[in-house]
Amino acid sequence: MLILYEMKLLNYVDLIDRAWFIIIVAFISFLLGNLTFFFARMATNQESIPFSADLKFPIFNNKARLLLYALLITSIISLFAAIQNWIVLIKLFGSLETVLIKANLAYKVRIHEKIPGLIPYIATFSYSAVVLSGIYSAYKNRITLVSFLPFLAVLLKSLAMVGRVGLLMAMVLFISSYFLTKNALNPNIEKTNKIKFSNKKTIVTVFAVIIFIVGSATLVKSLRGTYENFQSASKVLKQTRNNAIISPSIYLYLSSHVGVLSEYLYEDRETASWGENTFAPIYNLLSKFDLAKPVSIYLKGYYIPMWTNTGTYLREIYADFGDWGVFLIPYLLGLFMTFLWFKFYQTGNIYVLTFLIYFYLIISLGFFTMVTRDGNWFISLFILLLIFPLINKSPARLLKEYT
Repeated sequence: MLILYEMKLLNYVDLIDRAWFIIIVAFISFLLGNLTFFFARMATNQESIPFSADLKFPIFNNKARLLLYALLITSIISLFAAIQNWIVLIKLFGSLETVLIKANLAYKVRIHEKIPGLIPYIATFSYSAVVLSGIYSAYKNRITLVSFLPFLAVLLKSLAMVGRVGLLMAMVLFISSYFLTKNALNPNIEKTNKIKFSNKKTIVTVFAVIIFIVGSATLVKSLRGTYENFQSASKVLKQTRNNAIISPSIYLYLSSHVGVLSEYLYEDRETASWGENTFAPIYNLLSKFDLAKPVSIYLKGYYIPMWTNTGTYLREIYADFGDWGVFLIPYLLGLFMTFLWFKFYQTGNIYVLTFLIYFYLIISLGFFTMVTRDGNWFISLFILLLIFPLINKSPARLLKEYT
């Protein structure tokens, strides 16, 4: 992102020294968090490579039948939520054709007002389903039709809401859950299930997901009618205006966030309560009982010299925790993620895997914003923590407990 920003294909403002300092300090702090745990293990003479060939995975008992059922149920709920969203929009605009033609208006209504009639939170099941899809695909060593159902739900929801962040979240959740699970299964699965892992199948699976997500994002972009005629664009960038995949708006989306961070630090006019942005959904929940002030979903925009409002996860943690937060939060993220990584490959614990996947999401989307601002992060994680006690057992034991 920094390289793209410094290419100045849009006439971006220069990053101030303070922004560079915070970016560098946060990155070094994250690495120090990683290394702290790693060297602590070395100091106590523990193995540096934790992969074990003796891990037990109850979730895959009986050919992962319960996992498959959980994936199907969460996918069906997700598809129901997406279809209900489309029904509401069709009633609001009069017809499907009008919804498609006025998709940009639907996007503005969503941003400035709430679309009436939508069932809240139920669409969050799609992100839980994506995680289950990644785990199941790793077990099967291939992408299946069932594995694609959550992505269909995410696509339909993204088209209805004319947004692309959900697609990006789904891609990160799937890839992290797929690879983390596959690496854990690799020394175990051939012995227990006589399945041969294939690198070719892995490549095909990942590329299929990426192509689907990129194609979906392009479709959303075309429906929204994204603005591409930036006056400050370079001659090279202006030539991409009509390109479906690479365009000025895509360049802005991939590069602008550090510029917003820099302008935010330069103006230094915003104030926030402790943890207000990082834990925005919790603040909004408390606000329903008059225990806290509600936090706006959308951040203040800055002119760089085009208006945009997301300033990397560093903007949120600086606003919430100040100078010490920029050092401490990345350090703790690095330390905690490294601990979870070793813990999972030592124990095969499905709950450890779940938290590791969701913390990967924080890091992967850190270039964009602090993803925990979105209630989907908390709710979909909570849904999985409710599901796993049910499917992390054998069908016979589950039947015995509930009859």
